[in-house]
Amino acid sequence: MCLRVIGDTCSLLMGLLLIALSTSTFAASSGNQADPLSNVQRDWLTQRGHLRVGLVLQAPYAQLDRRAQQLSGANVDLINLMEKTLQVELLWRSYADQAELEKALLDGQIDFAPGLMQTPAGLRMWLYSDPYMRVPQLIVGERDGVGTVDLEKLDAQVRVAVRMPGPTADYLRSNYTHLNLQGVPLERQALQLLLSQQARYAVIDEAQLSRLSREAEFAGLAVVGDIGFPQLLRVASRRDEPQLADIISQALSAIPARDLEQLHTQWLQPKYPQASGSPGLWKNIALLLLVLFMASAAIVFWQRKQQQQLEQQLLAARDDIAKRLAGEEALRLAQFSIDQSTVGILWVNWDSHVRYANQAAEAMLGYASGGVVDRPLIDFEPGLNMDRWLNLWKTARSSDEGPQNFESNCVRADGSILPADVSLSFLRFREAEYLVVFITDVTERRRSLAALQESEARLQVLAEQLRELSAHLETVREEEKARIAREVHDELGQMLTVLKLETSMCELAYADLDPGLRDRLNSMKRLIAQLFQLVRDVATALRPPILDAGIASAIEWQARRFEARTQIPCLVQVPDNLPSLPDATAIGLFRILQESLTNVMRHAEAHTVELNLTLSDDVLCMSIADDGKGFDQRAERPASFGLVGMRERVLIMGGQLHLDTSPGEGTTLRIHIPLEPVA
Repeated sequence: MCLRVIGDTCSLLMGLLLIALSTSTFAASSGNQADPLSNVQRDWLTQRGHLRVGLVLQAPYAQLDRRAQQLSGANVDLINLMEKTLQVELLWRSYADQAELEKALLDGQIDFAPGLMQTPAGLRMWLYSDPYMRVPQLIVGERDGVGTVDLEKLDAQVRVAVRMPGPTADYLRSNYTHLNLQGVPLERQALQLLLSQQARYAVIDEAQLSRLSREAEFAGLAVVGDIGFPQLLRVASRRDEPQLADIISQALSAIPARDLEQLHTQWLQPKYPQASGSPGLWKNIALLLLVLFMASAAIVFWQRKQQQQLEQQLLAARDDIAKRLAGEEALRLAQFSIDQSTVGILWVNWDSHVRYANQAAEAMLGYASGGVVDRPLIDFEPGLNMDRWLNLWKTARSSDEGPQNFESNCVRADGSILPADVSLSFLRFREAEYLVVFITDVTERRRSLAALQESEARLQVLAEQLRELSAHLETVREEEKARIAREVHDELGQMLTVLKLETSMCELAYADLDPGLRDRLNSMKRLIAQLFQLVRDVATALRPPILDAGIASAIEWQARRFEARTQIPCLVQVPDNLPSLPDATAIGLFRILQESLTNVMRHAEAHTVELNLTLSDDVLCMSIADDGKGFDQRAERPASFGLVGMRERVLIMGGQLHLDTSPGEGTTLRIHIPLEPVA
């Protein structure tokens, strides 16, 4: 305990002494620092009054906070350090890329620009300073990789992502011709190819890696090598002003090396803790003696402080133990819930071997306790080979859309089949990765589903048979109506004609004998005429003879009868050259028309009715529209079989019926019937 107290005290006093020494040294050096510029250079700057700085907005070298209208970045901080030497007003100009910067140079809008690399083409426009910063091109791979990577030893099967076009890609293509390079337009896309395992490595400069490595998406990557082709950043000035180039070189050389290193560390490297330098041997000895001398006086104070800290640590440890016990209890409860769950649960490693199975999974698959663990999934699902399993693993690992679900037929230990629903979820637990497989026994559900499908098939067959029976009954009924209509028209018509003839002959023979007899015979003739009309009406109601003239004539005739009966105008549009229809189709359409007009008369309160009959692409369309009050199809209405009967007639004819209505908007009924050639 005493040694620990002495060590802490030694470190504290050493830090205070070093701070004091550094402060005094810095103050002395600052006071004695001479102006690095000559009088001629200083006069030249004074005459200019200001210098125009051109910046290419590319993080982390330069970036603009548009809300605060403030520039920041490595190049911005570099110019601020140079400003201490230049002592002249700086006017900032920012550009989207280097092409805009060079255009501004040609237009005379800027004087110098930081962060450029010397190129043969650039030497015709710029004067370059010595390099002030080295930015290496790094090789990035997965953090759990094999260590340092040598590009010479990579084969053509290993894909390397790099930004193209660019000098780095040209360097790799010319010096490592065997590499399998994958070009991308942005450094971010190169790292994303690495994460999606479409590339094994990515080559990216240190500055962009420093910016992207702060994002959580790329936290699992690491630097595994350097290609040996660094970017050397320089300050470029106008070629027509060599004095400015000399001034810039002097201002760069006046910047302390530690400031440039700090600039590099702040913007172009991840911020890792660094150990501070150690004092010299004699200073350490002197400080150690001083600490030993002062420790004897301060030991009581530190003992008391350590005692308080130990008491606080003891309380914190007690709280940690309580929390750990609570966590272990919650873990036991969770484990008990998983073990007792009715859903089978398997934890499977990437090699498809089971690492954990609950009791429900073992019971479903027919294994004893512990019999499922360490078995490959192909023992339970023969169709799940290694390639398919790895595809499922990759999909679950990289997807955020939730569990994968599918149906499967698992094989039990006795060889029987277990119908099951399978769900896959990805799990990370204690630095390990698993695919959790949830198995639900759906034997009863599939049996019920099969029975339901069989019942639906039977019902469908019965429905078809009932529809065929309905069609047959409708045909028989129409034929019976036609037969009765003919008999009524022919038989009763003949009898009434004979009766009328006999009455007329009786009137000629005996009317003069009795004055009251003529009146009686005239009354009998009126009754006979009424019977004639009644016979015609009954025969027409059973089967209108107008149907023999075609459906178009029948529609016209029915519309005129509707107008005469209800005084509601009925507008009819039918085609002139309508082909002959089968009797069943013509009668069905006519009956639907009769039922529709009856509904209009009873319920619609309409002022006008429109009847349209059209033929297009062998499909006959009949529409009945009224401007009545309409109705709500979703509302409950008294039982009515009129619309049901019309739908059944249309289905029997192989057509479709559409009803369009709403309260206050009238009603439109459309029937579409496919026509078949009449033999």
